[in-house]
Amino acid sequence: MALYKYCKKEHMLAMLELGAAKIGTLSSWKRTDAHGDRVGDPSEGYMALPGNLLFYDTRFIGEIINDGHAWQDPHNPDLRHFKNLGVGVADHYAFCTAGSYSESEHQSWFEAEGYDACYRIEHGLKFFAALSATPEVRCTATLTCVYPALYYDDEPGSLNEFKETFHPGLLKRKRTFADQNEVRALWKPKNQDVELSSIIVPFSSARDFVVEHRVLR
Repeated sequence: MALYKYCKKEHMLAMLELGAAKIGTLSSWKRTDAHGDRVGDPSEGYMALPGNLLFYDTRFIGEIINDGHAWQDPHNPDLRHFKNLGVGVADHYAFCTAGSYSESEHQSWFEAEGYDACYRIEHGLKFFAALSATPEVRCTATLTCVYPALYYDDEPGSLNEFKETFHPGLLKRKRTFADQNEVRALWKPKNQDVELSSIIVPFSSARDFVVEHRVLR
């Protein structure tokens, strides 16, 4: 599974030479004041339900946080109602890549974030396994999944059905982010009682699975 990482040239060189990487958090990407529109997303890790949601993968059902409210029927004290407003997930560590390279997408990343380079990850699963094996990550989190983002339609009344892997940390709004063709790795923190901050990996064997793909001139 080949993947692509848009980034600044200095960060690409750090990966190629040292295997260095920064693994972010879902909560940090909610801060639109700290990130541009292509990174910042106030709904990161949360899906307000516009209509019905169907999924069949129950492996990560324990990660889902339901956002809803219940009330007692005013005409029948034995009857209670419940409305689910959305689904979310506790904070996770994440590393984002693209499932394919796009010249126009790269140009958009350059204009928005200054990402003038892109490296290709030749073996996605081996790459993330190598990052997970470093002491910085191994002592902090457990790799949960590597999978394409789940783009959902947020128009009122929409039906969103996901037939394969479903993890709430993969959810992204389709009309805003689908062009990014994101593939995301998620790590579950071993201590969920502390506020997460990015993991900085200074060295790793992940460099064995990457090559330079493009530098914008």
